[in-house]
Amino acid sequence: MTSDPKHVHADYKAPNGKLIRIDAALKDGKIENIIIHGDFFIYPEESITEIEKILVGARAGDFLEMKRRLDALINEKKITLVGLTTEDLAEALKRAVEKKG
Repeated sequence: MTSDPKHVHADYKAPNGKLIRIDAALKDGKIENIIIHGDFFIYPEESITEIEKILVGARAGDFLEMKRRLDALINEKKITLVGLTTEDLAEALKRAVEKKG
């Protein structure tokens, strides 16, 4: 039996001062849907969609799995992050999950 999606949100200020905002839906302990936004830059800009897609299916709260997925995508697609790191993204999502809503 599967559960209904749980919606989570977090605003995380990275150590360099940039805001990362996470809105996600979790189902059966995994990320079902995610939207990432904030006052950072990613080049090419459309890469944010790829970053969101790569996190779908990740175990919610598994910092290392999320970081591995992010690092692999960033390296493969030569994505440039300005004002945040993959650690910052994973930490923001982890905080959203730990708030449980």
